[in-house]
Amino acid sequence: MQTKDLLKIYRWKMKQIAIITLHSIEPNYGNCLQNYAVQNVFNSLGFDASTELYRNKYFYKKDFFKMLILKLSFGLVPRTDERYNSYCKKLSFQKFYDKYIKSITHRKATDISGKYDYFSVGSDQVWNYKWYKGDDCSRFLLSFIDSPNKIAFSPSFGVESIDDNWREVYANELSKFKAISVREKAGAEIIKQLTGRNATVIADPTMLLTKDEWNKISKKPNGAEEKGYVLTYFLSPMSSEAQERLEEVSKGLKVYKLNDSEDTVVGKAGPSEFIWLFEHANLILTDSFHACVFSFLFGKPFIVFDRNGNGLNMNSRIETLLHTFHLERKYANSRLENDVWEHDYTEGYKQLEIERKKAIKFLKEALGVN
Repeated sequence: MQTKDLLKIYRWKMKQIAIITLHSIEPNYGNCLQNYAVQNVFNSLGFDASTELYRNKYFYKKDFFKMLILKLSFGLVPRTDERYNSYCKKLSFQKFYDKYIKSITHRKATDISGKYDYFSVGSDQVWNYKWYKGDDCSRFLLSFIDSPNKIAFSPSFGVESIDDNWREVYANELSKFKAISVREKAGAEIIKQLTGRNATVIADPTMLLTKDEWNKISKKPNGAEEKGYVLTYFLSPMSSEAQERLEEVSKGLKVYKLNDSEDTVVGKAGPSEFIWLFEHANLILTDSFHACVFSFLFGKPFIVFDRNGNGLNMNSRIETLLHTFHLERKYANSRLENDVWEHDYTEGYKQLEIERKKAIKFLKEALGVN
């Protein structure tokens, strides 16, 4: 019997688990990489994990080739680096999903109760009601699944409280979960208020993989310098404070701005290139949760700023991250003594091992793994 046949038999005997998570049409590094991490954690526990996607799986690929055909055949699409890089970036994401994430695609939420042994929602901001449209609410609260084996793997609400119009829906559906973990303390407080249950606060799934595991899927962007650069990744427009700090620390160094779609090096970067850029950066400036995560995992100096135009404080998940791993000094407005280039995360790594064991313990208990 051939190896591939033995592998099929082995997978057939494995318990099946469905991952239900966010999946944006527009490329999203954090969402994509947490999906990869969730899948790999479940696989390491002996499950055959599949992501249930609710979109056109090949949107990126079709969109790219449509643009290419129009440009080459009719000249209807003007050639600009920004537009070209944007489509190349989408294609990079598509290739990553095709290569690394096992998925099944649906146009809308369907009852998949009989297809899997367990169902997991998370991570990312799957419970942020402000994003819900159409059937999204039922999808991410798993109300369309009739099974006692529903768990929440480190999801985030992304808000400090639930609007009154949604409280009853959340309370009713969350009470049906076998086990609930969340990514931040504010989420645990919301669960307690809504259901009376104690949710376990665990690390983001991206932190459960080691830097060596992430290096396996790392890929150098074409033309990128091996060292000697400052990397920025901002999800909101850079504030004047962040811009001033960048000018101060980048003297004599190359600057790569990950969200600069006109940059010929990083403008096309997919998830694998994202990892490489963090791995090799001298310093990172950001307002992104996952940028903080990968800076920490790779032992890089970083500074995290508030989102521009989003109030004075960071959101809860970044606060929880910095506090848990003794990184508060890396917050630009912490008023704590901090050498920008310092990156001694010894105490943080000790806590990381504790948090990894805590997360695996939660999952094993939730999934009945010995």
